[in-house]
Amino acid sequence: MTQILILVDLGYGDSGKGTMVDAYARRTPTELIVRYSGGAQASHNVVSPEGFHHKFSQLGSGTLVPGVKTYLGPEVLIHPSKLLLENDFIKRVGVHDALGRLTIDKKAPIISEFNIIINQTREHLRNVGRHGSCGMGIYETRMDSRTYGEQTLVAEDMLNIPRALDKLLYLREEKRKVLFTDFPQLFGKNIHQSAQEAYRIFTDDTFIEHTLGIFKQLADSITIGDSDTITQALQTGKQVIFEPSQGVLLDETHGFLPYVTGSDVTTKPANALLASIGNKVPLTTIGVIRAYMVRHGAGPLVTEDAYLQKYIMELHNSSGHPWQGVVRFGWFDPIAVSYAIQATGGVDGIAVTCLDQISVLPEYKYATSYVSTNGNTINALPNQATLTDAQKIHVTEDLGRMRPTYTTIPVDTEKILTTIAQTCNTKIVATSSGPTSVNKSFFEV
Repeated sequence: MTQILILVDLGYGDSGKGTMVDAYARRTPTELIVRYSGGAQASHNVVSPEGFHHKFSQLGSGTLVPGVKTYLGPEVLIHPSKLLLENDFIKRVGVHDALGRLTIDKKAPIISEFNIIINQTREHLRNVGRHGSCGMGIYETRMDSRTYGEQTLVAEDMLNIPRALDKLLYLREEKRKVLFTDFPQLFGKNIHQSAQEAYRIFTDDTFIEHTLGIFKQLADSITIGDSDTITQALQTGKQVIFEPSQGVLLDETHGFLPYVTGSDVTTKPANALLASIGNKVPLTTIGVIRAYMVRHGAGPLVTEDAYLQKYIMELHNSSGHPWQGVVRFGWFDPIAVSYAIQATGGVDGIAVTCLDQISVLPEYKYATSYVSTNGNTINALPNQATLTDAQKIHVTEDLGRMRPTYTTIPVDTEKILTTIAQTCNTKIVATSSGPTSVNKSFFEV
């Protein structure tokens, strides 16, 4: 029976999206994984039942399942050279046809090295604290789509090398202007090393030629299409899974400024794609969240507790990334998760992951309220979409000073799942107690 699953991360990212997409693709015959937001900065960990591990960046997280295809939608940001590199990596675990199973939407924006340099320089030179970044030019590329219109570099340009050349030259000149305008401190008598590197990329035509070669190599290996890819997949009678990126608490509209991503990571882009093809197939929306909270780098995490660092051991989620920052852990936060559910328009149920990590804890805590510095009790977060940027930043600053009130319960899986379902006013439809699909359990939606 044809069915559509839309998954969404209800945290700050790292909730276990990849492992759940893989598990759902193995559970029910699946034709297509649709990446509907985010881009090449993704790192969705999947471990196959045979023990193969891959960090999915641009390929769909169901690619280890033979025959499952990937479609990167028009809102997904593409990095061609890193996609070729990912294909080389996945060949090492025995998948040799990944690019042949990949379709990229013709309107998907392409991330350029120019944008990556601007992104990294901007983050490195911030005068007041790090905002947090993946260092991959995501926000800069998203802004290009809004600033340059038809001059934006998109996937279909890889099929037209002369047009791609014109756009690359235009983009290089525009970003060179940004480099001098926004970072004048780099260009004094003693030129900073990072500026020297920027000069090379912004002046060396061989870099343009190399980029065009990558475009041609990728375009010869994949399909560049449109949302008809979804229509065709639905006609097979198999399952179609929409794979999310990041987390709703980092959403550009609903997240907490300035610690947000540059795109919509709610289910809105997925629903827009389905509306564009006139979809009539029933769909199920599933929120994915850990049994505790996690985030990388700076930003509010009200239930953060260094105590958890002693117990949580994550092989595939490290603190070594130079841009994202350290991994931070907190107790489960129904206030934040309930806000994310509301912000994304509701879910039909949630998948709770990383239950194996909490099994070793001596006790389990969850937040029942926040207490502000003036003693006020907070039970719900304000809708960020209705606030001005100044008001949003004020909320973020307040969250950074708030302290949680906890309820403590025994470390009993059933009691924990019941608590999560009740405090978030939803039901549990799946659980994960380990890295592979074998460690997953599914319940009636």
